Amino acid sequence: MEDADSGTLAGTEGAGALYVQLLGEFRVAVGSRVIERSAWRLRKASALIKLLAIARGQRLHREQVVDLLWPDLDLEAGMNNLHYVLGKARRVLEPDAGDFHFLRFDGEWLVLSPLAPVRVDVGEFERAARLAHSSGDPASYFSAIALYTGELLPEDRYEEWVEERRRALQEVYLRLHMELAGLYESRGEYAHALDVLRRAVELEPTLEAAHAGIMRLLALLGRPQEALRQYEALRAALARELDASPQPSTTRLREEILQGHLERELPSVVLAPTHNLPSQLASFVGRTREIEELERLLAGARLLTLTGVGGSGKTRLAVEVSRRLVGTYPDGVWLVELAGVASPELVPNAVASVLGVRELYTTPMEALIEALRSHVLLLVLDNCEHLVEACAELVRELLVACGGVRVLATSRQALRVEGEVVWRVPAMSLPATGKDSPPEEMLASEAVQLFVQRARTRAPDFELTEANAAGVLEICQRLEGLPLALEIAAAQVSFLSVEQLAEHLDEALGTLSGESRTPRHETIRAAMDWSYERLGPAERALFQQMAVFAGGATLQAISSVAGMPLPVVISLLASLVDRSMVAAESVGTRMRYRLIEPVRRYALRLLQDAGGAEAVRRSHAQYYLSLAERACGELGGQQQVSALTELDREYTNLQAVLSWALDGSSSEDVSLGAVLAGCLWPFWDTRGRLQEAQRWLSAALAIDGLPPAVRARLLAGAGMISRSRGEYDVAMRYFEEELALSRDTGDAPGVALALNNLGLIALDQGRYDDARAALLEGLAGWRMVGDPRGSSISLNRLGLVALYQEEYQQAEICLTECLRLRRAHGSVEGMAVTMNNLGLVALHAGAHERAAQLLGQALTLYQQLGNSSGIAVVLNNLGRLAVTKNASDRAVQLCRDSLRLLQEMGDLHDIAECLEVMAAAEARRQEITRAARLLGAASALRKSIGAPLPPVEHPMHDSTLLEVSNALGETRTLLECTIGQEMTLGEVLAYALESAPSR
Repeated sequence: MEDADSGTLAGTEGAGALYVQLLGEFRVAVGSRVIERSAWRLRKASALIKLLAIARGQRLHREQVVDLLWPDLDLEAGMNNLHYVLGKARRVLEPDAGDFHFLRFDGEWLVLSPLAPVRVDVGEFERAARLAHSSGDPASYFSAIALYTGELLPEDRYEEWVEERRRALQEVYLRLHMELAGLYESRGEYAHALDVLRRAVELEPTLEAAHAGIMRLLALLGRPQEALRQYEALRAALARELDASPQPSTTRLREEILQGHLERELPSVVLAPTHNLPSQLASFVGRTREIEELERLLAGARLLTLTGVGGSGKTRLAVEVSRRLVGTYPDGVWLVELAGVASPELVPNAVASVLGVRELYTTPMEALIEALRSHVLLLVLDNCEHLVEACAELVRELLVACGGVRVLATSRQALRVEGEVVWRVPAMSLPATGKDSPPEEMLASEAVQLFVQRARTRAPDFELTEANAAGVLEICQRLEGLPLALEIAAAQVSFLSVEQLAEHLDEALGTLSGESRTPRHETIRAAMDWSYERLGPAERALFQQMAVFAGGATLQAISSVAGMPLPVVISLLASLVDRSMVAAESVGTRMRYRLIEPVRRYALRLLQDAGGAEAVRRSHAQYYLSLAERACGELGGQQQVSALTELDREYTNLQAVLSWALDGSSSEDVSLGAVLAGCLWPFWDTRGRLQEAQRWLSAALAIDGLPPAVRARLLAGAGMISRSRGEYDVAMRYFEEELALSRDTGDAPGVALALNNLGLIALDQGRYDDARAALLEGLAGWRMVGDPRGSSISLNRLGLVALYQEEYQQAEICLTECLRLRRAHGSVEGMAVTMNNLGLVALHAGAHERAAQLLGQALTLYQQLGNSSGIAVVLNNLGRLAVTKNASDRAVQLCRDSLRLLQEMGDLHDIAECLEVMAAAEARRQEITRAARLLGAASALRKSIGAPLPPVEHPMHDSTLLEVSNALGETRTLLECTIGQEMTLGEVLAYALESAPSR
């Protein structure tokens, strides 16, 4: 997610701001100057702008640009062309400039607008779509829909680098319509829902979910004949466009309408629930009977496990079944890929990450149960075989506690959970006829269908003929109808005839024939061996080295870890992808490359047998440590959003490095793991991965002989994670050791940092004199070493010490100086923090207009960064301001918006503050009972973490309590406050977020 682009073309402000429109048509504006289409005399110049605008972060590696724009040229010639086109494009953007602001290099990366704001309409639309989905507000949906002004770059319809992103944006646009229709239906506004669905059908005539939704609504409105005509329209569209028929669920809906059995209470088929199922890059072959049987089994069983050998098609079958059931589960269908998860303890974390569930000072398992207790969804756990016990435990607990959850699992062995239905995935059907049978009869076999279809992806003119039918039959029979083996074999038809393929296949599989044949999974190994033996030495080396990547990798990562130049890697990968040894997947605007899990395990065995595993793993670890250090260094700055996205995407690799390094045999490897753990703690803190952070940091701190600087960083991270968990005493012990270690080693910046951290804990605990003393000493240390960033942290916290004690003038002085320093070194997040705190000072001092201005500026900056925690804090403070201005309804809404974010972040201190402000607003709305319970809950939270109410907060708190006591009396007030105190955190959040009953 990029946050620099917002607004409209007409509203572009600032002489240097760049706006790029890609939807509907290509347009560019610099400041108020709209560039005419005729200015782009060189087509490649406009293509360069489009490429960068659509790229993540508006930046691309120069070799990637060359590869996309001049795929047929070698690198040197392509770079010459790029520099020529760059000059032309720069002159279009800045015809009179001496020093160009746009299209500059950052190392080997070409950046569209590194020095000026950039806005791209695609980013605006995607953000608006996410906002609509999270808000559930029709107005937000209409706003998002309005931003989609046409398909992506229609003038570049046949450019490969546009096609997938264009499809993805079209899917988002259609999903907005489906979700909006579902929202209207849930409100009983059927006419509005019908209008939206009909618009969706106009946009995509084969969108079956929309047709089914129209049928359902028409039937509910008493218009069954129109509903049946809609079914016929769907059937005609599917036959005409896709040569397909309606799905069984839609056909059943038609039968219900015919029989007059449709009831209003039936689950809606209109709303297309959120899911994360992968895009279907190749059509699904066969398995019709299996899919129908699995749908039937899932209707009656809460746990269905697909078992079978590696390569039997468990994953693809599970995904296809799940895709057809998306409309059945109101809260969606969620795929959790466990192949790259190495440790059993991380299984709940993997599920929580996919579902967006954050730890609220509980274990990940407890957090999952709390989040899913009232949800109805299908959880698809893929590749459980190496984590059977952990998966079984997770499933057992979820099924007991969460009645609406069903699980579809794939594993080489059963989970052995009570109530589990185990279903073994069969091989694809083989021809029932002999080798002399006509091709038409052989095509009834699913194995033959798959082979032929995949062969056509490599050789588009491939056909099953009488001449090659016998060879195809032999291949399918030898490979026993196993999908993976068939796909690997079919990939060879671009350079081998079927007869040659069958001949070599027979030689490769010769040891598997006869009575002593090995287990079936050896068939896949034989297919892999056969493909591997046909690789050149360089291809073999890269294939083996890719086994260390968990969850895939970028071109740059593969090049670095393998120690090969990027052009060489691109060439080798092209060959490996072409031979189906490596999977290429589009993630955003970039490709990632991975070995599917059975192939990765095969490659890893080869790497280990060759004796090169440790060296490659070390190279892998060093690369991802460097990536983490760079990305974590950008947290808190202008690139925070892109840094978080990169860390999220590479997190499976980072986990693999931590597991390998911290269990390493050499001190250098163990030290690397410790450095990585110390680097990642701000990411864990931001993402709410508190339990996992504590585990890794504890493991790293248990290592003897670490360099003092590494241990100090680990102590700082462990302390901050403990603080986020509300464990202030534990955090203080970590910070005290950090301080002692830094003093012993003469690390002046480390001493200042530790003092800052100790001052923060003292501030949280209400020990204001201790906080001021530690922060002043830390400030002196920062100034001594000449670190303005560190000084700004001390000044900000000193400002809070003064604010909490109602010393507004002193707070203003500290925070103003802090803001000056942060502006000077460009810390956007730092400026947002300080503006928020200055806004609080103004609010408490009675300067309400200034408070509104400062808080509004802080909110804008946090929104640009995508910092949910900061947004939540500012929203709560705006709620506090609304209370002081007697806008109680507005205050409650702001607090609820804040609390929805805070429940994801899990900061108990901020949650307590939000509950206190909400209590004040509810009291002023005469919702006295709610106010009392919220006060009680906030008090209990503060007590649980040892964070007393600051003096500056007493006036609002005491005023609210007095208002409650006057209305209820002392006895009733005590009772209601006690009810709030005894609520669990989940109960408190649910209570605070629910609307008060109408009086």
